[in-house]
Amino acid sequence: MKHDHWTGGCPDPAEAACAQDLRVVYRPPFARPKIALVSASLRLKRGVSLGVVGPNGAGKTTLLRVLAGLIRPDRGEARVLGLDPVVHRPALMRRVGVLLSGARHFPDRWNVGDALRFVAAMHGVPPRRVGELMEAFGLAGKEKDPLSALSLGNRQRLNLAVVFLHDPELILLDEPTLALDAQTVEAFTHFLRERLDQGMSAVITSHDHAVLGKLVDDALLLDQGITRVPRGPVADYARVALVTDRPVAFALPAEVRAEGNRLELPNDPRLVVQLLDRLDLEGIRVMEMHTKTGVEVLARARTGGDS
Repeated sequence: MKHDHWTGGCPDPAEAACAQDLRVVYRPPFARPKIALVSASLRLKRGVSLGVVGPNGAGKTTLLRVLAGLIRPDRGEARVLGLDPVVHRPALMRRVGVLLSGARHFPDRWNVGDALRFVAAMHGVPPRRVGELMEAFGLAGKEKDPLSALSLGNRQRLNLAVVFLHDPELILLDEPTLALDAQTVEAFTHFLRERLDQGMSAVITSHDHAVLGKLVDDALLLDQGITRVPRGPVADYARVALVTDRPVAFALPAEVRAEGNRLELPNDPRLVVQLLDRLDLEGIRVMEMHTKTGVEVLARARTGGDS
């Protein structure tokens, strides 16, 4: 994918989301101001999913809060589905699904069914949709369970069901797999990938970079409040890592990095086959082999380049 969606100004009605040169400063009472975003920009075409990676405190959640219309930036502009997310937030919330840091506030005396029916009524969603989403997110049979008694995993399942209840055009997800077990993560990945393939747009942050790499078409790095754009499509960053039974003694292609008995190379099938054939010829056994997605590699990148 070409990165033609990273430059230029807002708005463009053809885009799902746009942010240009955002600066956000938090000013808590009796404390020093904190700069959350210094200069953050993104362009998201409709039907595209974008991952945002970066260390804790980089400003990922703040960026999503701006797109959700919860924060007006001190500088720069943002547009979501062609609209100002602050001015037009009520209208946009009928078209956008938002999950921020797993937060969703319902009265604890409510049960799972109460929460989903309330949201369904707000959006004019037919009651059958509630049952469909409960089934999809593993909440079937938990309709009467009080929210106060839910485990963190089940609360996150409920939060995700609420996001998708009204079939949004765009989703903004902050750590969507937080507190989910491996089986639920796999089911959610399949569920979300289906909707993305059907044309839903998405901006997703996650520290689970392996899963994120399966969900997004493109990615950017947010580092100390500044967005860093990959040099080329994020898929090109994918790598193959090998562990051999002993260090390699022969000369390796320039693209292959070696550190002891560990090898890493671009995820180029021809190069991988060439290396495996040579290892076999030299009698060197491959003990481990796995692929790192471009998102995983980008997440390790430092300012100015890859790590």
